[in-house]
Amino acid sequence: MADLWNNFNQTMDSGGFLMWVIFICAWIALLLIIERFLQFNFWLKKSVVDLAKLKDNKLKIEDKKLGKISPVAVIFNQVQKDCDENNTDKISAEVLNNIYNDTTEKLSGTMPTIAILGSLLPMLGLLGTVMGMIEVFEVIALHGTGNPTQMAEGISKALFTTAGGLFFAIPIIFFHHILEKKYHQINSYSSYAITILFKK
Repeated sequence: MADLWNNFNQTMDSGGFLMWVIFICAWIALLLIIERFLQFNFWLKKSVVDLAKLKDNKLKIEDKKLGKISPVAVIFNQVQKDCDENNTDKISAEVLNNIYNDTTEKLSGTMPTIAILGSLLPMLGLLGTVMGMIEVFEVIALHGTGNPTQMAEGISKALFTTAGGLFFAIPIIFFHHILEKKYHQINSYSSYAITILFKK
């Protein structure tokens, strides 16, 4: 365990300050991905159940926020609220569309942040590469090629930050793609709920 920790520290030190920035950004992205996976999986399961209840006229109003109930239930709650306020059993397509848009806009949550972090990490790696090569050329300008140790430090920083940025960015982009598919599936369930409510 001690050897693993030492190797980790050596790797991070070899990449310099930017390597730590890359690592922290990657951890933030990981936490956001886990949170979205848990939330999306909950919504997917609940939406299937709530759609079945909605078709059978068994879905009931739940006084809870979106994180605790499915988007289908949120849409149903809002439709019932609008019907009660306007003292009508029917609701217009325009109002239904507005309810759908208001609900689905809130579903993405931290998805844009995950996408930004996935795009940012390779750029940070590239910045580390440039900074590392600048160090190499500064050493060459001052000492010529007779100081291989300092040259190696600059090259090491360049390579480690590039590798680190790509190493973390690739899985983040991959998981963001999976989350996007789940997001679109939830949206399709919400759209189906609107269709059911419009026909009622």
